[in-house]
Amino acid sequence: MNQYSAAFDAVASAVRLPVERWGGDATTRYNWQLDVYNSASDWYFSTDPNSNTGYPDSSEFNSTVLRDRDAGVKTMGTVPMIGWTTKRQRGCGYSVAKYGAQKEVNPYNSDCGKGVRLDGSQIENNDPNDTSIPIGPQFAKDWIKYLVRRFGDIDLAEEAVQDAFIVAVQRWPSDGLPPSPAGWIITTARNRAIDRFRREASREYRHAQAALLYRAASRDWMPIHADPAVAREAGFERPISHGLNNLGLACRAILKACAPGRPERLRALAARFVAPGLPGDTVRIELFDRDGATLAFRATAVERGVRLLDRGSCELHG
Repeated sequence: MNQYSAAFDAVASAVRLPVERWGGDATTRYNWQLDVYNSASDWYFSTDPNSNTGYPDSSEFNSTVLRDRDAGVKTMGTVPMIGWTTKRQRGCGYSVAKYGAQKEVNPYNSDCGKGVRLDGSQIENNDPNDTSIPIGPQFAKDWIKYLVRRFGDIDLAEEAVQDAFIVAVQRWPSDGLPPSPAGWIITTARNRAIDRFRREASREYRHAQAALLYRAASRDWMPIHADPAVAREAGFERPISHGLNNLGLACRAILKACAPGRPERLRALAARFVAPGLPGDTVRIELFDRDGATLAFRATAVERGVRLLDRGSCELHG
């Protein structure tokens, strides 16, 4: 696991991985409260609880979130929505003792089959209570509340759902109501969130001498960008970067994400300068697609949690 984590960090950094999906058949009935899941068809519908006793805080999902955070990656998890979640006890969805002999069984637990009889017919109406307990919407709501307390707010989720409803208002009158409106909203919101993750991944790492380099390139010789004493007198801990330097980073992120190799598409760029950047800041540029031709953006100094640019607007053409 340590070797895997080290490899993950290296790969995530090398490719600037924006998001990791934590999902699959085994997470369909994941019990966040007890850190246990049923393997479903991936492995003979078996439930084999791990040795963790510190759930939910030290759960497999939480460990994934923490690892992702260390690597600068977002986590996209699976929320059980089928009305059942797994019991924390060893069990089989298709017990041979209960449902009879089956074509395939778990090589490590011969009581767990795959639900297919020896004659090839499918076992139907097996009892979900064998491995699971019923749940309602509150189960998912409680998990989200827990995650908010544990890891922070859910602004992104709220914005993604709002975007999905806006799209629904625009499309449904002409396209008609989809067969599953709730499922349509969830899928659209998820896709919007993934798009934002990808664009948010445009992070520019400043060199410690960025203020001096930009000062020379712009021929702006104000000492506050180079002299520590002057910067301290002005109330800053060290020389500050030019505001246009921050705007330049945002411009570069926009072109990389939306117009690679085509800088001529940039028609207009504007933003509100909120706070000065400091040499050595990791600057995160977040982009929000408004209508395909207009982008909103903002810039944040990650380590200090300070907003550098806000209310940014960019127009592209072509």
